[in-house]
Amino acid sequence: MRRKLFLIFCEALLGVLTASNVFLTSEEEQLLSCVENVLTQHSSPGQNLVVSMPNDEQITNHRTLAPLNRHTSYLTVVGAFLKAINKRTMWPVLISRAYLESVNSFIPHKHHTYVIFVWPEEEKDINNTLGSQLENLKENFESFNRRGIFIIVAIGYEKLSPRNYAKQIVKLMWKGNKITDALVITPSEHRYASNSTSVNVYRKRSSPVFNLYTWSAYESKQCGHVDEVVLIDKWVVEENKGIFVKNARYSPSKSLQNLNGCNVIISTVHFPPSVIMIPNSTDTGRTQYRGVEMEYLLLLSEAMNMTLQFRPGIEGELLDQFARAISEVTHEDVSDIAIGNLMLDPIITSMGDPSIPYMFTSTEWFVPCPKPALRLEKIKAMFTTYVWLLIVLVFILMSVAFWAMARAPWQSIIINSNAYLSLLECLQVTWAILLSVSVPKLPQTHLLRMVFMTYVWYCFAINTVFQSYFISYLAQPGYGAQITTLKEMNESNLIIYNPDLAQQMIFYTSYETYNKIKMPSEISPNYSHSLMRLIRHGDVATLGLPLLTEYLLATEGIFGNYKQYVCTVDEHVVTTWLSIYFAKGNPLLNRVNALLRRCFESGLVDKYKSELMWNTRLENCHKSREHANEASEHMYFVFTLLHMRLAFLMLAAGYALSSLVFLAELVYETHTWR
Repeated sequence: MRRKLFLIFCEALLGVLTASNVFLTSEEEQLLSCVENVLTQHSSPGQNLVVSMPNDEQITNHRTLAPLNRHTSYLTVVGAFLKAINKRTMWPVLISRAYLESVNSFIPHKHHTYVIFVWPEEEKDINNTLGSQLENLKENFESFNRRGIFIIVAIGYEKLSPRNYAKQIVKLMWKGNKITDALVITPSEHRYASNSTSVNVYRKRSSPVFNLYTWSAYESKQCGHVDEVVLIDKWVVEENKGIFVKNARYSPSKSLQNLNGCNVIISTVHFPPSVIMIPNSTDTGRTQYRGVEMEYLLLLSEAMNMTLQFRPGIEGELLDQFARAISEVTHEDVSDIAIGNLMLDPIITSMGDPSIPYMFTSTEWFVPCPKPALRLEKIKAMFTTYVWLLIVLVFILMSVAFWAMARAPWQSIIINSNAYLSLLECLQVTWAILLSVSVPKLPQTHLLRMVFMTYVWYCFAINTVFQSYFISYLAQPGYGAQITTLKEMNESNLIIYNPDLAQQMIFYTSYETYNKIKMPSEISPNYSHSLMRLIRHGDVATLGLPLLTEYLLATEGIFGNYKQYVCTVDEHVVTTWLSIYFAKGNPLLNRVNALLRRCFESGLVDKYKSELMWNTRLENCHKSREHANEASEHMYFVFTLLHMRLAFLMLAAGYALSSLVFLAELVYETHTWR
């Protein structure tokens, strides 16, 4: 009796221990082996591995001796998978689950591989189950990597065929997330009966087979629409060992070398010369898009064999066009690419993925260039006032010196000519020497000759310098002072003439220096109006972009470097790079970046830019006659009598003075004879 009780006790204890230890079925073991092999093939050692599972509220504490329900069994599979992964110590493992709080610490590296387990939940379909896990993963947006490898293990779904719910999973991964590198692992046969309550009951079944499905976004028949998934491999059991039938290693990124003519939808911002809309440019009446940035896109479409489909042009203010183009790509999901002078901005990059920057631009202050100086003004300003006063002083002193030395007691009056005995005659001689003309009589004494020769050499030096500058200023008088700093611009008499867009840009960029500018301001209708007023009147300063300025001058038919017509202050208001924007995770990005580098390095777009500017000037050359006449005035100088006005005025004053002296002498002689 005691022996029987002891045997019963041992059997009960063995049952408790057996029930406490959860054993996996052969099918579950093969599933884990399949996932581990896929993980080994696609994930390098040392890269972050994220394991995600549903938040199953049905899992509660159960009695130890009770058979495990299905939901507890799913967790058992995940636990066994984590245990096996930890033993291999190849990847840092992170666990994601809805009820777990997200790690707030910053993770500097993007996650590389995701293993997502999905199974049926009460009152939730597969879209809700997988969608909630993706939203939980995206909470760590710094480390969430849409271009990582996603391995979705779907178990426990009996209502749909494996291909159908693999297609359903791929649709959810693509729509709103743009995840393409996804592998869906599903059992090829439904192993669990819908009314079963235990999964630990052993039954004889055929060897377990698991299917691996994936999808390519831009196959010729799909083109961004999930119409069909591809069965790339199967996991089967042969001789108690699981193997892949094809052992294929599939990489969806390879299919992006050729898009097979698929449509890629483009949202544009009409911002010449980056994007130029040419309406009704073809026989079909369609709008053609060209421009400097569009040339990059056209080169990409040719290299990737994709068809560009443009959304209708966005009407309204330029800022509204920017916002709408970004929204259509990042939020509305109606476009694949946004282009058109889109800056590499941290706010925009938080919503979408930018390409590598391919154009540099800056916002600068444009001011009038210095005008050619007036020739007569330059001649008058040849010597300073002090130099002119010294010349007059030397002239008077030398006249007095000639007169004093000629009348000195030790000088013979007979030897010296009468030309040096009168002060008036000495002034005449000194004036003749200064003008480099002959004198009526040379001095006779040695002392007077020495002083005379000294003054001659002095006048020769002064006249040589004067004539050199005189001829130079007649040929090229030079230019006025150029405005090069904000301080000089602030002290000028210019008016700030900016369009409303520039004023908004100043506000958004927190351009604090603008508050220090104490200049009157006016609002311009657009930048073209501001630029034309700057060129024609030269009374305003405006904010602008160099490339846009060059293009607007080309539309006026103005040839040559645009810096001949407008000048800039030596300070950039905003400097930035321009990029193409994609939705987060768009698989086109990496291929586009590689091609953009080649386009940038080859200089193809620079060549197109030069051709665009030249063709635009030729098309508008009829507008350039006025500007050509203005420019030709500065190419050569016609010397006329008008330019000798100052000399003739001095000559007329001299003749008038001589006439007055002559009349005075006549009156004097008349009264003397009487």
